[in-house]
Amino acid sequence: MIRDWPGERQARELRHWLTFVYLAERVARSEHLDALIVIGSFATVQADEAGDLDLLIAVSEGRFPEAWDRRTELETRDALVAWDFRPEPHKPIGTRTFLTRDMIKVELQLSGPSAAGAVLAEPRHVLIGEESITKRYAQLEPIPPEVLSEYAQRIRDEGLVPEVESRYGELMEAIGRAR
Repeated sequence: MIRDWPGERQARELRHWLTFVYLAERVARSEHLDALIVIGSFATVQADEAGDLDLLIAVSEGRFPEAWDRRTELETRDALVAWDFRPEPHKPIGTRTFLTRDMIKVELQLSGPSAAGAVLAEPRHVLIGEESITKRYAQLEPIPPEVLSEYAQRIRDEGLVPEVESRYGELMEAIGRAR
């Protein structure tokens, strides 16, 4: 069911795998979701036990309101807490994030076709759906880690990041330093 990708072998060995499978099954069975795209470290062979699971879910044309209303159905049953990030509610794009009891942070960006404003950078791989789905989105070169860090800091400074996400980030940074 899940299309092969370079980071798959490594992902299968990590605690995230069952969450991958669960989400892939949800997207594959949905009538309003077109694709599941893995982005970030899990799209490569750089994923590790402390990594987040970052995914883009392509929503069918005209079906974003339904997909957004049903976003909680994508969470695993063991989700401890969940939150949304949708700074432009008039656009068909939003992010649902949840934390599993295994302390996996799952970030799901739901996006309608390109008009929504979603962009895709390498690395990325389509796991469920047509490979051509990536053409819907503006294409970017890989985003340098410092640019991602600056963006994350800016939205924290603007008060757009829930406390649980900030504290989770601090925990993962501490784990990284301790390794």
